[in-house]
Amino acid sequence: MTWTPDKNAKAMIGAACANLGDGEREQFEAKVAARLQSVKHVSKNHVRSAITATLSEGK
Repeated sequence: MTWTPDKNAKAMIGAACANLGDGEREQFEAKVAARLQSVKHVSKNHVRSAITATLSEGK
């Protein structure tokens, strides 16, 4: 099963990567989606934690 972001998740992801270009934003969204593939029911908190984990990569 593939997770696809709804409008609320897209808004949260968009706010998190507002200063990125279009290509970088698509990559960021793909990384967040990859983190959420194993979750059966994705809530806002799951999306928030996936965004945080993706932002903190490489630090």
